[in-house]
Amino acid sequence: MSQKPQGVRNIFLAEPAELLTTPRDPALRPLLFSSLTNQNGLDSGIAIVNTSSDPLGTTNVSGSCAWNFFGDNAPASLITPSMPAGGSYVALLSVVAPNFK
Repeated sequence: MSQKPQGVRNIFLAEPAELLTTPRDPALRPLLFSSLTNQNGLDSGIAIVNTSSDPLGTTNVSGSCAWNFFGDNAPASLITPSMPAGGSYVALLSVVAPNFK
């Protein structure tokens, strides 16, 4: 039996994986980043892209994302600016959530 590297955890989510169909389902889907930090010289970067401008017949829509933080020094929720189809939002954790672990 092999051992897991130190710090590796199994995370089981109640939400089933998204099955991609064409055109894509417009339902909202949660996305969990299980390990983000801006401590000890590390600084996680996050990029969210609105992929509704795909070539699969999906209706182009704009929208924003709500970020909810959990853990030590968790800041208030963050709502991204609205992203048009094909648009993106990029941020460093140290900017949007200073002192968050």
